[in-house]
Amino acid sequence: MDPLHDPAALAALADHLYARHDPNDTAQLIVDQIGSLVAGADHVSITLRRRGAHTTLAASDLVARDADRLQYALDEGPCVESTSTCHWIRSGEVGTDGRWPRWGPRARELGVGAALSLDLPRGGRPQGAINIYSDVSGGFHDRASVDLARSYAAHAAHALASARLEDELRTAIGSRHVIGMAQGILIERFGLTQDSSFDLLRRLSSMHETKVHHVAQELVRSGRLPGA
Repeated sequence: MDPLHDPAALAALADHLYARHDPNDTAQLIVDQIGSLVAGADHVSITLRRRGAHTTLAASDLVARDADRLQYALDEGPCVESTSTCHWIRSGEVGTDGRWPRWGPRARELGVGAALSLDLPRGGRPQGAINIYSDVSGGFHDRASVDLARSYAAHAAHALASARLEDELRTAIGSRHVIGMAQGILIERFGLTQDSSFDLLRRLSSMHETKVHHVAQELVRSGRLPGA
């Protein structure tokens, strides 16, 4: 099946994405699939934007990671721009692209000739981007191939957002469970009420400048309160 001519093939790729439930696994699968889907995709990575900071969630190799890190450090480049504007960005020759006078020449030294960044929005806001780097200049010029990659990126954005939401919910449920266990220990040991036991955890959290969840974890693990 050729995704370029068979929409069912693209849907099949998307189905594989939705079958993953961990953000890291989903991101790695996106990297693997886009590498075989887009001609000239020699190096691929996923950038995640969180609270204005960028991080590489998955990458095909060191070149992709280094090209990403340069963008984060210099605060310029296609993925930085893509995650800020929620638009896709292409450069056929990064070394001479006037949009990124610092990143472009240094990326060319890494061996990057062309770049394509595809935005991955979450709820209409920037979530991250798929970064595709080619070793040769002039890459990603075929509009049909770019449109295919953008269609795939739309599926990838939803799959990654879904995996991140599921992970956040699992973490939240786990935190509530641990906090509940810690409250049970305090209620049994000191005769506190449910409300006062949580207030104590919250005061200790503020005193030790850590999260309530971490205070609860320590109490459940060691049987001792922080500082005791």
